[in-house]
Amino acid sequence: MVEYKAPLSIQQRLAEQTILNAIAIGDRIYSKSTFEKLEKFRPLTPDLELALLKLAIDLSASTTEKQKKQNWISLAFNRSQSIKREHGPYWGRRAELILINTVGVPAAATGIDSTGNDSTGTSQSPPNVTNQPNSIELELLIRLATEAERKKEWDDALNALQRASDLAKSQANSKTVLNLQIRLAKILENQGKHRLAADRLTTNAMEYAAEPVASAAHLIGCWNYAKSISAKDPESRPPFQTLLIQHLQQWPTAASSNQARIWLAQERINLGDWERGLELYLAVTNSYPQLNLAIDQSVTCARQTLKLSNAATPQKFKKIVSQLSSRAEALPPDTTLRTKLELAQCEIDWQFGSQQLLKNNREKIAKIATGDSTGDSALANALLVALYAESDPQTATQRVAAIGDNLETLQRCEQLLNSSPVEATANQNLNAVKLAIINTVLELPEIQQTDNAKLKANWRLKQAAVLIALRQYSKASQTLTELEQKYPRNAEIQMQLARALTGELEESSPEIPLKKWRRIATRLKKNTPNWYEAKYQVARLLLKSGDREGAAKLLKYMKAIPPGWNQSKRKPQFESLLLESTQK
Repeated sequence: MVEYKAPLSIQQRLAEQTILNAIAIGDRIYSKSTFEKLEKFRPLTPDLELALLKLAIDLSASTTEKQKKQNWISLAFNRSQSIKREHGPYWGRRAELILINTVGVPAAATGIDSTGNDSTGTSQSPPNVTNQPNSIELELLIRLATEAERKKEWDDALNALQRASDLAKSQANSKTVLNLQIRLAKILENQGKHRLAADRLTTNAMEYAAEPVASAAHLIGCWNYAKSISAKDPESRPPFQTLLIQHLQQWPTAASSNQARIWLAQERINLGDWERGLELYLAVTNSYPQLNLAIDQSVTCARQTLKLSNAATPQKFKKIVSQLSSRAEALPPDTTLRTKLELAQCEIDWQFGSQQLLKNNREKIAKIATGDSTGDSALANALLVALYAESDPQTATQRVAAIGDNLETLQRCEQLLNSSPVEATANQNLNAVKLAIINTVLELPEIQQTDNAKLKANWRLKQAAVLIALRQYSKASQTLTELEQKYPRNAEIQMQLARALTGELEESSPEIPLKKWRRIATRLKKNTPNWYEAKYQVARLLLKSGDREGAAKLLKYMKAIPPGWNQSKRKPQFESLLLESTQK
């Protein structure tokens, strides 16, 4: 009887199915002998090649001997390369996907545990994650991920990186786990999936916080979270602050902590918390590359904290001066940043009436005033002008003249004098120095340019306000009348002109300022400070002109209509004027 021999194509198909069945049932004996019988099936079809590739991977998973495992993995990888060469890119890609999706599969997934015995499904404790050399399977997955990244096959790269990360975790290789998760998150970031990238990085960084790269990974995760914040979802913003606080608690001394402080400070400032912003900026260490920006922001926060505080007590400003002082002492001496903080201390100390720091450092500040640093010299000159303005206005005016055409410095002088806490007895001296500053500014060529008309008008309005304070009403009225013609709708110009006219004419022609105040009162919003002033001046000028009945009628009406003048700071003046107008 002649033995029937199936065609080669059928034998190849039969061999392929037999191999896949052997893998499925875990027949290791047949599987190992299959590679010895390949010659009779040549040439191998692509499907048979893929089956043999799966077989090599399965055999690698079934052995615990390192050399044998490496041999099978090497054989699997080499076969994937030969498939690509002999059968083309389509089959080569299928081979790579098989490697990506099956290499490193946990033993429980194949029914075999790590010792090669049949798994009974019992759970095992996770390994203690440390740093171990990469296994051959892990190296292969990383190689496949790198190749997929090179080809920009991002789904394959993400899959390979995740499988490699899972395998590294099962092998207690923490360093590799974190590095792979960083690579994975970078792909998500490039795809615009910032929230997913943030979750990957922050979660894994906290899990492996002891790794040197963990703090940097967490910071990148914070950045990705910030990129994912939506203006349409206000609830998405607070978790960003939570992540930054988490970063500072976990890695308070890491290089990345400085950037976390900067971001958190900006978040707190956006919420109006300048005091917390100050603390965070001052905590930025000297090693931060952009320390100058942090110091500048800390000074701004110090000023704003005191400016916005409803109760800027001596204790509060002393605390802030102390904070600035401590930070200055931590900086190298005779540096620009240290100088900046020392000047800020003097500025705050002067504004709150002490002047002691400014007096103690007068010589040093005078030296800074002649230095090369524009910002520092501007503040130093402003501080010296302020120091002399109260007691020696002539010297202060001479210093203003010495500043010359430096608009920035002149502006700082004017701003600092406006924040003076001095008593009324010194106001005339201060106003005389203010007037010298303003007159100098108005003579600058840049102020005279036509495209700076509004800036010039603003300085002229300041000039008029100082002239009113100095009781030079006629000059103030002349200036304000010119401004009113150019800017008839400007409410501040109207108010100042009414004040100037009142000072100039209330004795000789009170009906002129009275008419002005009446017109202003009709245009102002009720119960505002300016409205109360206008109403008070109308009543006062009525009484001044002899219309006692008209003044009393207006005042009684105001008092009867809620809320009356109870909300006005002029309440004592209103009541005194009412009493005067009703007395016979």
